Amino acid sequence: MARRDAKCRRIVTSLPKPARRATSGIGRSVRSRRYDVVVAYDATHTFDLEGPFGRRRSADEVAQASAVSLHGGGFARVVATKEVVDAAG
Repeated sequence: MARRDAKCRRIVTSLPKPARRATSGIGRSVRSRRYDVVVAYDATHTFDLEGPFGRRRSADEVAQASAVSLHGGGFARVVATKEVVDAAG
């Protein structure tokens, strides 16, 4: 579910569990359109995945890597759900 705030061009997103793998791509795509992207990290879900060379990563490792990529790469601000709720007033 995404909500657009027209005044500040901000997208706040919390994706349903099956779509968690898409958060990174959606965040990057939306950011490229000059929206501010906020991802509620603890409201997302992912799965264990096998990476290169057959190395398996836990869901927690996958989620952390995605959050670091989005946040550290400047594509999104990754926060706790409480921060989003508090900001909504």
